[in-house]
Amino acid sequence: MRILENYSSSDPRFLLVTKFFLYYLFPENSVVLKASVDEKVCVFCTRWKSNRINELKNILEQDLGTDDERHEVEFLISRLVDDDKNDISITVPSSILVIEKDRQGKKLCEFDGMIIYLNRKNNQVIFLEAKNTTNSPFFAKKCLGDKLKKLNIPFTEDSVEIRNYDAMLKISI
Repeated sequence: MRILENYSSSDPRFLLVTKFFLYYLFPENSVVLKASVDEKVCVFCTRWKSNRINELKNILEQDLGTDDERHEVEFLISRLVDDDKNDISITVPSSILVIEKDRQGKKLCEFDGMIIYLNRKNNQVIFLEAKNTTNSPFFAKKCLGDKLKKLNIPFTEDSVEIRNYDAMLKISI
């Protein structure tokens, strides 16, 4: 796509590539990306940390989505702010529904967002679980762990990071 003159960071081809990647990341289960805050943008690909953050802030400025959906995008922004690299990434500010392959139409689990770093040697995928609550900071960690176990994605409990009442996990593929 670098040789094309005009393409946007939310070009539909990035959506197709992301769905293809997720299909194999989630043991050949179907994946549905459900737009949340912006009904037209499920995925975008950008270079530079500031560009990723600006894309998400532009989505929030539209003042669409529920409080929970907006919280998910705000959590995604906070993770990007903490990242110190200016490389290329695919950012998924939408719900990622994983559908069971044996029982079409039955939702296996849902992730609140994801970041995929294309050129990194480790920690290429970041799973996010955002909880717009003040109940227990460990609730998001438990929910994220349960989802990963259903998908047989290896991780250790200690590798799931808690941020306020949200959780994230970096995995290497």
